[in-house]
Amino acid sequence: MENKQSYSVSDLATALNLPRTTINDWLSKYARFLDTELKGKRKVYSVKSLQVLQDIAQFRNDGVQLVDIDKLLEAKYGMHGEIQVEKVTEKSDEKKSNDGETTTTELAINNAVAQEMTVLVKNQFEELLLGIEKATQQRNSAIRRTHILFIVLLLLFFILIGAGGFIGVRLIAAHNAEQHFERQKIKQQYEAIEQDLSQNFAKNKQEINALSDKTSADLANIVAKLNSRDEQLRQELVKQQNELKSLLEELKKENKSLETEAIKNRENFAKKQLELLENMKKNQEELEKIRTDLDKSREVETQLREKIQQLEAEKKELVSQKSNPEQPVEEVKQ
Repeated sequence: MENKQSYSVSDLATALNLPRTTINDWLSKYARFLDTELKGKRKVYSVKSLQVLQDIAQFRNDGVQLVDIDKLLEAKYGMHGEIQVEKVTEKSDEKKSNDGETTTTELAINNAVAQEMTVLVKNQFEELLLGIEKATQQRNSAIRRTHILFIVLLLLFFILIGAGGFIGVRLIAAHNAEQHFERQKIKQQYEAIEQDLSQNFAKNKQEINALSDKTSADLANIVAKLNSRDEQLRQELVKQQNELKSLLEELKKENKSLETEAIKNRENFAKKQLELLENMKKNQEELEKIRTDLDKSREVETQLREKIQQLEAEKKELVSQKSNPEQPVEEVKQ
């Protein structure tokens, strides 16, 4: 930065404590209220632009609508946002004026706009990389926190187990000390009870042996009954399988008979169709013959009618000759 303080996009994001995507969005949306300057290939913003962005952030935090933000900024700052190009040395200006190159400023502005777009894309890409790196760092930190929490819980678990064991040992020791005296008293009673128990044990042992023998006999009978029942079930299963096989064979035979009958019906149907076709052929031939006979009879009839007409004409001539006897006979014959 020179004597006049200026800010890049990253400086603005740091000053406002906002993401660069938000800053880029505001810079493009409210460019008409901002003072910008091109330094080399970078686009920088003035202190006044920083104040405009601070006001926008305050308006957004207060819940002011977008239309009202535009009106407030226009009333406070007016329209700005002309891109200024770096000043060129006087010698170069003199050379350009002497050479008549008046379009250099326009080319510089176009280059500056292109460079600005390139920087904007580069900044967005860098911001995306920073977001990915930040997400990765957050994930790694979360994993580290999880590991640390697991280790702390594990240590607490072992500490609790140790404390519980220590307290349990102390309680057991105190309980043993209290019961030491009672054990001496109980020991004598135990010896007397042990004698009674040994006697009862011998007696119960005999009863258990007898009961065991009886139980073994009952179990043998149950096993024999189960085996016989199992054999019956197997025989019934074999019988059902045989019946099922016979039923399947019958169904196969019936299916074959039905198939043969269907084939015969198809053949009979085909024969009947052939006979019908032949009969139709014969009928057509007879019909053609009748038509030809009818045509011949019609021709004969027409010939007969012509002969009848000729005879009637000759008859009329004869009648006329009889009425006129002067006419020679030869003419009549003719």
